Amino acid sequence: MLAGLKFPGNIGLIARTMKNLGYRNLYLYNCNISKKAYIWASHAGDILKNARNVTDFSSFLNEFNLVAGTTGIVGKTPDRHMRMPVRTPEELREMISGRSGKLLVIFGREDYGLTNEELEKCDVIVSIPTSPEYPVMNVALSAGIILYVLGKHRQGDVPVAKHEEIDLLMNFFEDLLLKINYPSHKLPKTILMLRRIFGRAVLTEREIQTMYGVIRKIRKRLGDQNG
Repeated sequence: MLAGLKFPGNIGLIARTMKNLGYRNLYLYNCNISKKAYIWASHAGDILKNARNVTDFSSFLNEFNLVAGTTGIVGKTPDRHMRMPVRTPEELREMISGRSGKLLVIFGREDYGLTNEELEKCDVIVSIPTSPEYPVMNVALSAGIILYVLGKHRQGDVPVAKHEEIDLLMNFFEDLLLKINYPSHKLPKTILMLRRIFGRAVLTEREIQTMYGVIRKIRKRLGDQNG
């Protein structure tokens, strides 16, 4: 998925790269499409023509099993926690190898990438290791590298839980933490870190159900009749 790309040339180049590598499904969220995009796409105009325009970012993510957000700015300090921890494209490929399900990779705006609100909804953060002298890569180039690496993963038949199920699990954890008077100022960061942990684990549907069972037992022990 491309989020907020402003330059039609980049959109066209990414479509062209997708066709080169055998990808078909392009999703556009608030992107600037024009004739120039089709020119840069060359023989991949059909990828652009059939691209799906996304209007509701959050709801759209629920159609996938794992959502990976990309960034060129890696978090290294507590105030950058939204971009931590980060995985390389190779590490993401290993995470999904042997699994079945739909992966969504999101590439952000040319100037500042994905917003913190968008990154917060991602299960995994991915970044290409680059020189510290010039770390931020052109979005079309980075898309080509990541898509090439991911295209080499091994397909499997282990079903992965959907992104929506991870959302529900996070709600369960948040309710539980509120019941034990967890410090409110720490809650958002804690929930985000739990999402990233579960995202890296690529939980199966059965593992999600096991987590539900554990939380229900804890809530019942705490006196929650709805646990």
